[in-house]
Amino acid sequence: MARERAILTSIRFLLLVFVPDPWIAYLHEPMRTNDDILLMEGAHITMHVRPSERLMLQTWRGFVPSGTFRSIMDRALVHAKRLDVQRWFNDLRKMEAILQKDEKWTMEDWFPRLAMTNVSRMAFLMSSDYFNQRSVDRIMQVGTEMMPLSVGYFDDAEEARSWLLSSEPAMEPV
Repeated sequence: MARERAILTSIRFLLLVFVPDPWIAYLHEPMRTNDDILLMEGAHITMHVRPSERLMLQTWRGFVPSGTFRSIMDRALVHAKRLDVQRWFNDLRKMEAILQKDEKWTMEDWFPRLAMTNVSRMAFLMSSDYFNQRSVDRIMQVGTEMMPLSVGYFDDAEEARSWLLSSEPAMEPV
């Protein structure tokens, strides 16, 4: 049963990545809230895209094992490229620590690939987990040196969304 579920998950992922957009809507009927398209929902992540605003929205939860973290990040990157995302919203309030090896992977492997997209603004609702905060700070310091990226740190989701849609300059970590 677990193997069959893994195969079905792999097939769904391949369909999302390689099948043209009209077929995705037909095969998966993504859940929509207003303009949002649900891309992924699981124990550790809820990921939406809002095409009209070229906005990726991620809500992270709990401790995310390394393989799961990297898979989510890679899948988000595929969607960001495919859907021409320019703004990225990260709700980390319920996320726990990021493993050091995943922090390093994000800086050395994932961010150079993000730099090849059109993402130009990224907003964070920061975790209460001290180790998560430090990891995000280090990752974003390296990331903003790699690419032109305005970054904002917020306590309020609506304030973060307003900033993402504006042209206000980057902000210092909270």
